[in-house]
Amino acid sequence: MVAMRLEWDDGERHQRDYGRVARVMGLRETPPDGLVVHTAGATADGGFRVFDVWESRDHIEAFFAERLMPLMGDVLGGPPQPPARTEVYDLDVVVRT
Repeated sequence: MVAMRLEWDDGERHQRDYGRVARVMGLRETPPDGLVVHTAGATADGGFRVFDVWESRDHIEAFFAERLMPLMGDVLGGPPQPPARTEVYDLDVVVRT
């Protein structure tokens, strides 16, 4: 499994954009293939963070290429602002309750 963390410094703008894209995508109703857990929210310093766990890097790449990026351009009226910080790393342990 793979963790992915994306962070933006301008939390208010990205929280608003995130909400619009998630609603149009139907993220809750039709989650992406390979997604184990998805979280998104404001950070203590006024930023915005997305933290996900995926089955594989291939699932992340397919979601971004086939579903997220094409939709973001349509919903936001142009290319999205890239995250200020991105981290993708393999997980050794995942405990599901």
